[in-house]
Amino acid sequence: MGDTKALQKQLDIKNAQILELTTEVSQKENEVYGLEEKLKEQERGQFYLEQCIESKARDLKGLQKLNDEVSATASAAGFGDAIDKNQAAIDDKEAELQKIEDEISGIKQVMKRHAHLTSKYQNLKQQIDAGTLDPNQLVDVLQTDLQATKDGTAANKQEIANLKEAEVEIHQQQADLQAQIPVSYTHLTLPTKRIV
Repeated sequence: MGDTKALQKQLDIKNAQILELTTEVSQKENEVYGLEEKLKEQERGQFYLEQCIESKARDLKGLQKLNDEVSATASAAGFGDAIDKNQAAIDDKEAELQKIEDEISGIKQVMKRHAHLTSKYQNLKQQIDAGTLDPNQLVDVLQTDLQATKDGTAANKQEIANLKEAEVEIHQQQADLQAQIPVSYTHLTLPTKRIV
C-alpha cells in the first residue's frame, strides 16, 4: 500500500507537469500563430508597397516621355524664345511693382511716424493746458521721449536685420535641400526577390 501512495504521488506530480507543459505549449502555439499572422500582414504590406513602387515608376516614365515630347515640340515651334522674352518682361514688371510697393511702404511708415508725433504733441499740449506739465519741463520730456524713440528704433532695426539674415539662411537651406533631391528616379531599382 505504501508503494501505491508513492506511485500515486509521482503520478499526480507527472500529471501536474504534463498539464503545465500542455499550457505552455498552447501559449507557445498561440504566440507562433500571432507571429505567423504578423508576418503574413507584413508580406501583404510589402507586396502592396512593391505594387505602388511599380505603379509610380510607370507613371514617372510616362511623365518623362511626355516632358521629352513637350520639350521637343516647344523647341521646334520656337516657344523658347517667346517664353524667355515674356519672362524678361514679367521680371521687369515685377521689379517695377516691387519698387512701387517699397515706396508705398516707406510712405506708410512716414505717415505712421507723423501720426505718432501728432498724437504725442497733442498729448503734451493737453498736459500743458491742463496744468499737469510745467512748460519749463517740456524740453526734458521731449528729450526723454526722443531718446526712448531712438532706442526703440535701433532695436527694431537690429531685429529687422536679424530677420533678413534668418530669411537668407532659410533660402540657402531650401536651396541646399532642393539640390539634394534627385532629379531623375531612373537609378531606383525594384526588388526582384521576395523575402519570406
